[in-house]
Amino acid sequence: MLKRGLKNSLRAGADALASLLYGGGAGSSTSSAQEAANTAELRASVRALDPLVERQPGHTEGPWVENLRRLRELFNEGDPSRFLRWDVVQRTMFLTNTATALREWQSLRASPNWPRWDAALYENSTGRPIRFLLRGRTSGNQIHHTYHISQFEERSPGRIDRMRLIFEFGGGYGSMCRQAHRLGFTGKYLIFDLPEFSLLQRYFLRSIGLNLLTADEWAQPGRPGILLLSDLSELERTLPAVLPHQAPSMFIATWSLSEVPIELRTRIMALLTSVDAVLIAYQHRFGSMDNVQFFGNWSAALPTMNWQHAPIPGMGENSYLIGARSK
Repeated sequence: MLKRGLKNSLRAGADALASLLYGGGAGSSTSSAQEAANTAELRASVRALDPLVERQPGHTEGPWVENLRRLRELFNEGDPSRFLRWDVVQRTMFLTNTATALREWQSLRASPNWPRWDAALYENSTGRPIRFLLRGRTSGNQIHHTYHISQFEERSPGRIDRMRLIFEFGGGYGSMCRQAHRLGFTGKYLIFDLPEFSLLQRYFLRSIGLNLLTADEWAQPGRPGILLLSDLSELERTLPAVLPHQAPSMFIATWSLSEVPIELRTRIMALLTSVDAVLIAYQHRFGSMDNVQFFGNWSAALPTMNWQHAPIPGMGENSYLIGARSK
């Protein structure tokens, strides 16, 4: 216990020092007036949500209900301009100065594609992210998501900047979407998530100047941009109408699909029969679910894809499932 407490204290001190040295960061184009307008819209949208109860049977695991409740509370009472410092965000979707971030940083630096990764590793000030101690212009979380993309590109013939459509299940606050665009993606991007996270994604992605579209706009041929959805029926109407016409396409789910019940997984996976590339990160077990068996069975049922199951270095019982459609 003493060792754990010392470790946490050192980590907190490192994060505080990084914040002091590097502040909120660069890359934000949001004025004070825009920030006030974004905050007002976010709070109004949260107030318009249905009451949060033990809802969505088959869609939301129990522990996440408390996270959503805390997030709503912070939307209304906290400072959204500092949302990356909120406890629930730090706990569930933001990697700081950890051993994982350091290891992934070293891997990216050793890559022959390091100039490309390095050019994408500059943080925005939106949310007041805690900075990475070894490179103050980036963060552990930004490194983490760039590392996932690097592993996809190293283990498959695909490149994220050559995709025309990306469907991400569970997008956090929008960091992976941001990194895809930083690395040259210019097509249609769709994030499906719970309503609370869709609102957070809208706040963040709009603040950093990315192009958000309505469902009707996103469905228009040749129109790039980002669509945020939280209604499953709408997703099942919208994605199949567009996906077959946008090749190559890609599915991304990092520790999201592996945390939802079978009923929801089944409906999401039914939408993926025509995607050209897959990047999934998952924990081997989640509750009573054996994810190694689940994703093994699912990939075996799609023989038109070339699959790689690979352990994630330094992360114990966690793996990648990376796939690319056979030519």
